[in-house]
Amino acid sequence: GLEDVEDAFIIGDLHADLHCARQWVEKSGLVDLDSAPMRWIGSDRQALVFMGDYVDKGPHGRDVLSFVRNLTEAFPQRVVAMLGNHDLYLLFDTLFKDGATQLMGVPVKHFSYAFTHPEEYLNWIPPASHQEDDVSVILPALFAALRLVYERRAENEVMLASVGSSANLFESVPPFKDDPTLARRVKDRLRQLQEHMANGLVDTGLAKWLASRPIVAAVGGAILVHGGLPSKLLRELAGGSGAASSLAGTSAAFNRALGRKAFAPGSFSGDLQELLGSRAGSELVHEAVTYRGLHKSCAEVRSVLELLAPETGAELVVVGHTPDDGVRISCGGQLAALDSSLSRYFRAYGNHYCPIVTAPPSPSPSPASRGRGRSGAPCTERVSERCEGQAGRLVRSAASGRWAVEAVAMGEKVATRDGRSGGDGGSVAAAPETWRAAAGVVAALLSALLGSRFLLQRGGGSEGRTGRADQGGGGAREE
Repeated sequence: GLEDVEDAFIIGDLHADLHCARQWVEKSGLVDLDSAPMRWIGSDRQALVFMGDYVDKGPHGRDVLSFVRNLTEAFPQRVVAMLGNHDLYLLFDTLFKDGATQLMGVPVKHFSYAFTHPEEYLNWIPPASHQEDDVSVILPALFAALRLVYERRAENEVMLASVGSSANLFESVPPFKDDPTLARRVKDRLRQLQEHMANGLVDTGLAKWLASRPIVAAVGGAILVHGGLPSKLLRELAGGSGAASSLAGTSAAFNRALGRKAFAPGSFSGDLQELLGSRAGSELVHEAVTYRGLHKSCAEVRSVLELLAPETGAELVVVGHTPDDGVRISCGGQLAALDSSLSRYFRAYGNHYCPIVTAPPSPSPSPASRGRGRSGAPCTERVSERCEGQAGRLVRSAASGRWAVEAVAMGEKVATRDGRSGGDGGSVAAAPETWRAAAGVVAALLSALLGSRFLLQRGGGSEGRTGRADQGGGGAREE
């Protein structure tokens, strides 16, 4: 358990950036990644926590998943890896017959932005199935069409399949609109690549590992959750019982239900409410990885803590999911938001799929696209070589002490509890908010968006606007 932890280094949403994932773990000073096997060099009172969203928006999701899984398996008592909404969508697209339709209205692989980056598929092709034209024809044509979609700000009107009233990329956007043979060739190959990815997730065990990730955890009196916990649903779920135990029971029930299933692509049926036997429980599981209401209302933050405190001593909620340039601490120190846009790909391209490891497309930006962002046109930023943003750190003087929350940036060295210097790169911006620690671990698993939420704002994408930091900025409003 994590009740005895006195120093927790917390890494926010990584979104398929393996380089920065490694940099931030090295920054923590807790793991020697260069030794074989990896070696824990922190103390037995320290922990390393990942807030979820290991995949999407970049080309190295498989590598990040494998990296974080290896850490959890090497140091199961010291490393915690939460489940994010993008991880859940990937899991549902892989295992359920209708993909993530029950969560997002359609399988997320059909979206033209924000989810599975086309270059990610290259990581999952079996050696015997490689084709030279994947990087010379298939992906360049796909990126060229997507760039035109982004220039027209039509992300919400165009999908990679025929879905409802949305336009089909392969029928309505050049070069596919003018070349049916190319359109059919790329569409058929994309379907094959998606099948390779689904099979690979199952065959490598990464799907099963994702299915075992907790949606909620506690480090003493700090509650960790990727998105948030709506107080209304917590109260409804609890009824006359304790909210924390009801939450844990719902999560455990979902874990058991999923564990009884045979892991194979497309082998699951039904929906979350059927799995849990509870509408409130299924909605709460949904919201745990997607809810952003805590950022809007400090009264809501206080309500959640009041519901969980009797059983957990909760006085702090730590979340990811809602990005900005840095860590934000608000509501008198009761809310710590740790998604600081750690992925270099997200910082450069937002929710757009832009070529990163393959040659960039050649179409010139249209006049309507000029002036968007710093570079004007989509997919013209250079991906930085530097890892930016901040990690979070919870520190207390003893297992029964009070938490201090710090924001850790790349730059200087970070002193560890015994005075040693941790990994290179971190100026520490301390937020002198402290909390009383208590007991217990609330473990759970899996969540996602309510189905209605796939109807998105124009140009924004499911994660917010198409720029660098979506849905970020500021803390919760005091009420």
